Amino acid sequence: MAEKFVQEMMAAYGTNPKDIVAAIGPSIGKCCFQVDDPVVNLFRKQIAFAEDIIFDDPTEEGKYKIDLWETNRRLLAEMGVENIEISGLCTMCDTERFYSHRKMRENRGVMAGVMTLL
Repeated sequence: MAEKFVQEMMAAYGTNPKDIVAAIGPSIGKCCFQVDDPVVNLFRKQIAFAEDIIFDDPTEEGKYKIDLWETNRRLLAEMGVENIEISGLCTMCDTERFYSHRKMRENRGVMAGVMTLL
């Protein structure tokens, strides 16, 4: 989503990516984002640096972990965004403060991602 947002800002407003301040807020971390082959194959097909952000999950054979924070950071950086902050807060690890559908299923609330022009 962030990549598409930057593309739209560049097209609509002539935004220079170097002027963008990006923050990757609380979300599932690589510690918890476990996937299997179909997701890994999709990442490998669509992301040039996929091998840098996909890891074998040592706890379960045939499962992988993906670093979505680094994925988004690199996609933004490749577009020229230089000021990128990552909160480092995993929503699945910290269900006292955040909701996690993967962990809580239907017994959870909702969260929102915000992208805005200032």
